[in-house]
Amino acid sequence: MYLPFFEISLIEAALILFVPLILEFPRVIVKCTILLYEKIAKKESRLPVESLPKVSIVVPAHNEGAIIDRTIESLVALALPEKEILIVDDNSSDDTYLKAKPYAIRGDIILVRKRERYSNKAMALIYGVKFISGDIIICIDADTILQNESLIRIVEPFGNPEIVAVAGNIRVYNTQSLLEKVQAYEYLLAMEMGRAFQSLIQSLLIVPGAFGAFRRKTMESIGGFDTDTITEDFDLTIKLRKTGFQVAFAQDAIAWTVVPNRLSDWARQRIRWAYGQLQSIMKHKDMLVNVNFGLNSVLSMVDMLYMDVFMLFVRMFWLLSLPLFFPAIPLWKVASLTLSFYLLMELIQAMVALIISPRGKRELGCLVLIPIVILFYRPLHSFVRLFAYLKAMLGLKAAW
Repeated sequence: MYLPFFEISLIEAALILFVPLILEFPRVIVKCTILLYEKIAKKESRLPVESLPKVSIVVPAHNEGAIIDRTIESLVALALPEKEILIVDDNSSDDTYLKAKPYAIRGDIILVRKRERYSNKAMALIYGVKFISGDIIICIDADTILQNESLIRIVEPFGNPEIVAVAGNIRVYNTQSLLEKVQAYEYLLAMEMGRAFQSLIQSLLIVPGAFGAFRRKTMESIGGFDTDTITEDFDLTIKLRKTGFQVAFAQDAIAWTVVPNRLSDWARQRIRWAYGQLQSIMKHKDMLVNVNFGLNSVLSMVDMLYMDVFMLFVRMFWLLSLPLFFPAIPLWKVASLTLSFYLLMELIQAMVALIISPRGKRELGCLVLIPIVILFYRPLHSFVRLFAYLKAMLGLKAAW
């Protein structure tokens, strides 16, 4: 058998594509098949709004004066019978506190001020939890806006007593520049393909700090947030998974977040995420082998380490070694075949994500970004993650 366009045999093509063909493509097909089947077979059930537990929304805010009033007004307008909104002014040097104060005077929110000079998001959340009374704690970034029914949708899964945390569906609010548009596409796949699949097979390990809900009783029983990692949301989710309870993804609970619009800011953010991810995995390395935490929890940690860390190094080594292993085949043919295969995999995933997405047809335009994602964005992201992992392995600090 022969591939006319690339002028190479099927055997040569299979050897060139050995890594993605064996280690990546089957996973993509399985995920897509399961998610499509779930979309067809899924029967939605809604809890009566009046039966939902009391919710406490905690918003840590550091120098968010430009947007804090918009955030507060959007939260106040959300329909939920029993909710309280807590704004934690985390030692802001701007007018965040002054802009939030009128809402506190009117009784719309609870407003507290944390004065410590050296702080972080986890510390602000720990401080804020002291002032709330809800059964469900919802953490939201100050630059995040919720859709009208998202608050109800993220609380509904707690009707199942086995669920202790729920991840919201995070989407990109600012989509003006090419960098922002590419991140919007990335979030689409991460949520609809990643979080949705992980939730289905009970392997979800990250409830995002931008929009995540936690059962307060369970959260307090494990000590709440820790401050020894820079990804407090990932760390807390692992701690919750260790209890043996479940973590879910609320696909219809959509929140709009602001992403970096400068490449340097994006790189710093992704270095923090990757560094913190490896940091948290190392902190909870016992979960990689201890089946007492539940087989799903062990497999989810092993899978994350395999796909995000191990496969990153394998993929880079494979790409760099292709010219050495196939010197008789012109480099342009090897590159064209590899690129075509990754474009195909990306297109399959994007189409499935659009089919199962609550926003559906409104996101069809993102398909034109696929070549840019494959040619530039993912390779750059891989190098940034590689840098962060090496930094973590060497024990160097990741700057905020």
